[in-house]
Parts: sequence; structure tokens; C-alpha cells
Amino acid sequence: MKLSELLKVSKETLNTRTFFFGGQKFRVRVPLTIELDAINKRVIEVDSEAKAKELLDPMFEKRKQLESDSIVFIDNDVLVEGRSTRELAKMTAQTEQRILEMIKLLVPENKEQV
Repeated sequence: MKLSELLKVSKETLNTRTFFFGGQKFRVRVPLTIELDAINKRVIEVDSEAKAKELLDPMFEKRKQLESDSIVFIDNDVLVEGRSTRELAKMTAQTEQRILEMIKLLVPENKEQV
């Protein structure tokens, strides 16, 4: 016999948590371990090259105007005070993907609205 049957609740109710944020009620589905592993894999494998290209192309176009002691251009990256903008773009893309994945876990109040 399943736990949801013993507790006389639906599986959906068992896997959701409710919380209040800014006076608004939110329900979120708690992912299973296998689902969380899949989410983490999608976050790691996000196309960060597109984000890097979007960030770096304008910088390379204005290279002569931007280059200074604190901004150094190398092969396919721009270092600002020793920090890689390519790495920044990768982290930005992963953060955006993680936020998107977490938003997908929100459960609407009315299923008809989905």
C-alpha cells in the first residue's frame, strides 16, 4: 500500500509545500531526487556560449575604446580587473536556467489556468 493511500491524500498533495512570501501564498512541488538530478544536469549543460557571445561581441567591437590597464582582451575573452567575462556569462546563463527550473516547480492555485 502506498503512503498516499495510507494517509488518504493525493500524491500531488504529498509532494507539495505551501509558503507565504510578501503576503502571497505559493505552492511548490518538491522534486524527487531523480528530478532534481535532471534539473541540475540541465543547469550545468545550458548553452553558455550563446550568452558569452551576446556579452563579448559588443566589447570586441569597441576594443580600442575599452582597452586599458584594468580591461585586457585575450583570444576569446575579456579580463576585467583579472576576472573573466566569459566565466561571468557562463555563471549568468546557469543562474537564469536554475531560476527557470525552480519556477517550473510552482503549482498554480487553479489547475484550469495552466
